[in-house]
Amino acid sequence: MKKIGRNDPCPCGSGLKYKKCHGRSVTGMSMKSETVNEELFVHLPPHVQQEIIEREMKEKRRKAQYGQVRPTIALDFQGFKMVAVGNCLHYSKKWKTFHDFLF
Repeated sequence: MKKIGRNDPCPCGSGLKYKKCHGRSVTGMSMKSETVNEELFVHLPPHVQQEIIEREMKEKRRKAQYGQVRPTIALDFQGFKMVAVGNCLHYSKKWKTFHDFLF
């Protein structure tokens, strides 16, 4: 049997490169999810597994940088800057950054 190259299409038919699909464990990416049941996780499509793992890694980095605090909920909508604090929504057209809101 011919060896599958990292950049060859994955033989499972997902359309992804082997290194992004079933070759992930070779590239060092963990194949276990911390938030999804292992029995369910193994039956998910590879691209869904990858997305779950990437989101978990992003959340780990955020917690490492900011600690155990909830993420800031802020957005721009029709010229308004909006920030959610608890169960209140604060907004203004004068704010340019999150720091303007704090002042």
